[in-house]
Amino acid sequence: MKGITLMRKWRPKFLVTLTLYRLNILASIAIFFIASAIQASELQHRVLDQLNQSPKLDDLLKNDILYAQQSKEKKRFNVIIIPKQQFALPSAGASLEIYNEHIKKTTDKVLTFAPNKADFRLKRRFLSVNAIAAEVTLNGLHQLSNAPEVKFIGLDVGGQGALNEARPQVNISSVRQQYGYTGKGVEVAILDTGIDTDHGDLQGRVISQKCFADLCPGGPDIAEDDNGHGTHVSGIIASSGLYAPEGGSPDVRIHVVKVLDSSNSFSEASIIIAALDYVINELPQVDIVNMSLGTNWLSSSDCDETYAFTRSFSSAINTLRERGTLSFVSSMNNAAEDSIGAPACIRNAIAVGAVYDTNPSPYYGTACVEVDPGADKLACFSNSSASIDLVAPGSPISSTRRNGGSTIYSGTSMSTPLVASCAALLLEHDESLTPLQIELALETSETLVNDKLGRSFPRLDCAAAISSTISNQTLSWSCPEAPDSAFEFEGSHLKIISSDEDNLLVDEDLKIQTNVTCAANDCNTGKGFEKIEQQRLRALSSSGKALIFQLLAPSPERPKIELKAIYQDTCEALIQDDYRYEDGIKPSTPVVVPPGININVNRFSDQALPEPSAASLILAGSEGYEGESSWKSDWSLIAGIGKFPYPLKFAIYGEPRHIHWEVVAEVIEVLNHIAPSLRADFAETHADVTLPIHISVCESWQESSSPNFCSGRSSGQANSDFMTAFESHVWVDVRDYFRDSYLTNLPTLRHELGHIAGLLHTPCPGSQMSISSEVGQGVYFNASDLAIIATIHDDRFVGGMTLEEARIALNIEKDSIWDDMLENPTLACNVLADDSKWKSLYAEYASSAIIDEGTPIFRDFDGDGVPDSSDVFPRNPSYSQDADGDGMADNWEIDNGFNPTDPFDSNTDTDNDGITVLNQFVLQLLKRPLDLDSNGEYDALTDGLLLLRRMFGLTGDALVSGVIADNSAYPYPDDVERHFNILDDLVDIDGDGSIDALTDGLVILRYLFGLRGEVLVGDVISNNASRKSSAEVEARIELLVP
Repeated sequence: MKGITLMRKWRPKFLVTLTLYRLNILASIAIFFIASAIQASELQHRVLDQLNQSPKLDDLLKNDILYAQQSKEKKRFNVIIIPKQQFALPSAGASLEIYNEHIKKTTDKVLTFAPNKADFRLKRRFLSVNAIAAEVTLNGLHQLSNAPEVKFIGLDVGGQGALNEARPQVNISSVRQQYGYTGKGVEVAILDTGIDTDHGDLQGRVISQKCFADLCPGGPDIAEDDNGHGTHVSGIIASSGLYAPEGGSPDVRIHVVKVLDSSNSFSEASIIIAALDYVINELPQVDIVNMSLGTNWLSSSDCDETYAFTRSFSSAINTLRERGTLSFVSSMNNAAEDSIGAPACIRNAIAVGAVYDTNPSPYYGTACVEVDPGADKLACFSNSSASIDLVAPGSPISSTRRNGGSTIYSGTSMSTPLVASCAALLLEHDESLTPLQIELALETSETLVNDKLGRSFPRLDCAAAISSTISNQTLSWSCPEAPDSAFEFEGSHLKIISSDEDNLLVDEDLKIQTNVTCAANDCNTGKGFEKIEQQRLRALSSSGKALIFQLLAPSPERPKIELKAIYQDTCEALIQDDYRYEDGIKPSTPVVVPPGININVNRFSDQALPEPSAASLILAGSEGYEGESSWKSDWSLIAGIGKFPYPLKFAIYGEPRHIHWEVVAEVIEVLNHIAPSLRADFAETHADVTLPIHISVCESWQESSSPNFCSGRSSGQANSDFMTAFESHVWVDVRDYFRDSYLTNLPTLRHELGHIAGLLHTPCPGSQMSISSEVGQGVYFNASDLAIIATIHDDRFVGGMTLEEARIALNIEKDSIWDDMLENPTLACNVLADDSKWKSLYAEYASSAIIDEGTPIFRDFDGDGVPDSSDVFPRNPSYSQDADGDGMADNWEIDNGFNPTDPFDSNTDTDNDGITVLNQFVLQLLKRPLDLDSNGEYDALTDGLLLLRRMFGLTGDALVSGVIADNSAYPYPDDVERHFNILDDLVDIDGDGSIDALTDGLVILRYLFGLRGEVLVGDVISNNASRKSSAEVEARIELLVP
């Protein structure tokens, strides 16, 4: 009982204690959750701050994040992710497969940094567009923004379709009547709401269908129209005219790609990008892409680099253009005075606005009302900006209606296919026309239309477009004694042709004069050119009755350039009053850098940049030509040191080879370390070029008073007069390329680029800038050259400073040998040569410089991160290692069930078909095995002769001289020899166990010349051959020419 009593007395205390304990736990838990919530809130705020400050996120995405945060909405964001690693677009004839391999490898790297499934959902990948579309949370965005492989993240925005007879107005009818053109043989991809496949006017036009829209009712391979917009657009191009007005080019064939849903809209730009990627990879025969659509977001200027989705648009449209396909895009219908949608704002898209047709009716729309419209007046709904290329009738337009018959629509959606129709007629007129030539032809019109801001745009005139492509325009001389002549442009060449048999033109009588002045809005550029610059050009060459002239690139600001022919200095004839193109390239088009040119921005990241010193400053103002006796250190004689005042953006014109681009890339890498203020790089477009480099024969450009200027082995000239309209140029003589060693002009190229960077003729031993016969010229920049450039482009140095002003600004003390170095600058050369920091940086630079006598020491042609010197397969980004030396890549052997450490499995022939495992790998590796110069073509006079010469044992210049195609990707002897060596016994065509020029070589040459049957094998098959019949030989060669 006592025990029970005691328990009863203790129990209340226990319960109170337990209750207090529980309360403490609950309080602790509550405090923990409150603290966690506070920490989570603080963490989210830090994440938001970091995202808001991140340069990787575009403004549209940041605004969307802010809106979601203010509305307390837990939102997932549709984004486009741009990888850090970028590649030059594949040029015409280049391998799309290799380019796609680059894209896959790069986007695979990005996906390794993708957050977990809760924060990241992949929506779309592309084969030929270097981007990824995904849906991500805020946390996912934060992780991706910190990923080193990600360059840019932007919102994946949505958009919509761009909502009596116009053909006579733009002279399509007259072209059809005069020439009989109907667009036959031309293929058009129409990206829209689909097409009414049952419409009587569109029967027999459709050759393929695909759907990428938000909703595809018929599945991915059906593009049936569920709105009507696409059927109307298709009819403007291709209607047969039975039930609705006839289309502008009724015999074209249509690929229908549905990207707009039943509401005539798309939720994300990546839908359109995916469709363009499909056209690139699956529809290589398409000539024209029509997109009567655009984003709800508008741009007031070219938008290629503005956001992630516009970058992706630009990549796709530029890739199409490189292969010869033009993209026509409507400007959209928001009645915006100074902005248009995307992808119309992409530079290389043909952006089309709308005017009223010849019988307009009042327009009542949501964006505007036009009670009294006039023909060829800009439609009130049509967006406008400086990016518009031309306009065409867009209201009111009658065309095919969904479910049959016809209907009337108005919009830039209607003007765009009208322009595409004219492009189809141009291609039927001349299928060899390039995209640029077609664009220029379409913009040829005497009818100009003004927008509300006073800008003028050509209104489509198809007859004028056709006429503009016809060559040989007559010259109208100002005096009767001049011979009858005509002219035509061939890229950057101007040809003057005499048609007077009794009075032929001779080069002494004829000059071409260029007059350069500011156009209306081009003078306020801050670049200082205000005067007219006049130059007279001599004939580059003569051919029969023609004289050929090489035209120079205009200024980046594209001032007005007038071309005149001058005969015997007494009479003239106007050729063109606004010449703006270089090598047939419109300034707004991208600069195409060849494949394999990879700028390593981190090449010198582990090298400290030394401070300017007394030695480097004194040398910056020292000049001499023949050794120490001619040194000058008096800055007053040099009038201060010039400093290139703009970002240094390169493009190469004329006759460059791949190695010239490599040298410029090498110079860009070192300049970005020692002179970052120059922001050196290849220009994105030709309009951005601040330093054109011309690789052409000396006589076509030299203006020296020395009669022997062009007689040396290699000549060059740098014009760094920043105050003239032509601005800065570099010219390098190309003659040695064809008549001697083709690498001898590389030091000349570096030398002239050194002048642009501020270097004078400095006879330090081994200097690239030395022209002294006493000390000789280096083959690339030495330590003193690099130190001088770094000093001149130090931010504290201002062009035009005196020596004393520069010394004070750079905080340089006058040391004990200051006066001695001024008296004898060779001492300064020695100081820099012995400086440990400059020696280290110079050694790193020299290890990657392209040497004069042979192959570059460092290349990474395939961009896989493995230097060519260490890459067993330097032309394929998928392979680099071969541990057992059997000729097969390690990862390929693993993937195909072979042993990468067994050097003997390469000779295995499991199916006894005469093709070993090594042969199979080589056939996959080379893609086009007999294309020895890798220009995308099999040619007897290039590939055939290269093969024959190599089988005869020729190497070096003797192997490649005169037989490399102009568009070769691999023009060097070592490239060709490597390719041949990889082929190995695959070129033992007759199977006699040996590779023989007089058997295997001749039979391949005959095959490439088109011979087949007995004439292919007659008298060239070895007596002990295992393949003797023409069928066996042809089958073997066909393995090598897929």
